Formats: sequence, structure tokens, C-alpha cells
Amino acid sequence: MKKTGLFLILVLGCSGVVQADGIDLSRLYIGTGLSVNKLDGFDNATGYQVYAGYDLNYPIGAVTTSIEIGYMDSGEFDLILSGLPLPPPSTQAKGSWISANLSYPINDAFNLLVRGGYDFGNDDGLLLGTGVEYNMSEQYRIRGEFVSRDETDSFQINLAYSLK
Repeated sequence: MKKTGLFLILVLGCSGVVQADGIDLSRLYIGTGLSVNKLDGFDNATGYQVYAGYDLNYPIGAVTTSIEIGYMDSGEFDLILSGLPLPPPSTQAKGSWISANLSYPINDAFNLLVRGGYDFGNDDGLLLGTGVEYNMSEQYRIRGEFVSRDETDSFQINLAYSLK
């Protein structure tokens, strides 16, 4: 319950920022991607994420800002055990998250990304990430990111579609 309450406060707070200027649909985007996830003591797992974002109209010099909310599923991590007759136990990390993102243009096609936020799933806690984004067109962007949560680290490839 505590996590759900904090999640709702953050979502409402972010929606207040969006509503202050009114919602501009051309600044909304959605995305999905695949991830390779690492958890100490377990084999790597392949998972996915889906998200929605809003480009804020608050530039900091050349840096642009956005907020995102999403869901991730790490896939199943198998415990590293050898010589046992039974299949090893497994676990997974999944749940919702919210983040604030900064994007710095390297040139017309590439941006550096940094994110900070909170994960509300079974790996709840702070999340931090960095990566590179390639602007394929006015509407499509592809990202390569490294995102670290309390226990799970992920390398993600995401495709975002802007509603422009």
C-alpha cells in the first residue's frame, strides 16, 4: 500500500506539471523494448518494457527534459546451481516505474540520455540510467540504455514513437 500511495503521488505530481501548460499531444510519445537483465547469483534474463512519456517544455540550455511512466518485466532469472537433479529455482523483477529524463543533443541525429526515478515493482527503489538515442525520423527514436535498480541491472534497446 505504501508503494502504491507513493506511486500515485508521483504520477499526480507529474500530471500537474503537464497540466500547468495544458496537454500538447505532439509532445506525447510511447515506446517499447527488449532488455538483458543481470541479478547477482542468477543467470541473465531477457525481458521487456513498455512506457509512455511527455516532453516537457522546460529546456536547460541545450538540454531537454521529459517524464516517463512505464512497466518492466525482467524475464525469469535462474539461480546458478550445478550438480543438482532438480531444475534450479528462478525469480523475476517486474513492476511500474516513473522517471525524469534529461537529453543532450550531440548532433541532429544523436542525443545523450540520463534518467533518474523510482521503481515500484519487486525491485522497488531508485533507478538510474544513461544511454544514447538515435532520431530515425521526426516520429521514431531508438535508444540504447543501461538502467540500474536496487538489485537488477538492465541493458535496454527501446523504440519510441512520438504522436507528432
